Amino acid sequence: MLFRRVQSQCSELIVKSPNEALYHRDLAVSHYNIGVIFERQTKLAEANREYMEAYEPAKKAAELDPDRWKGFLADVESKISK
Repeated sequence: MLFRRVQSQCSELIVKSPNEALYHRDLAVSHYNIGVIFERQTKLAEANREYMEAYEPAKKAAELDPDRWKGFLADVESKISK
């Protein structure tokens, strides 16, 4: 699946450049988008898993560049079922 390849490539880039906020954001967006797809299919457990996977990279992106990615982190947090 295309999303999985994107996630793999983003993970590789993060290893090489751990302080690049865009790489973390891209990985988070990939998981977030998969979550949205699962949510629309009413596969809520799978959606929540993807939103949870998006949390750490979104948090890191927000730490590295809060002006740009803090809002996205809030979006991810709002999607996670507690």
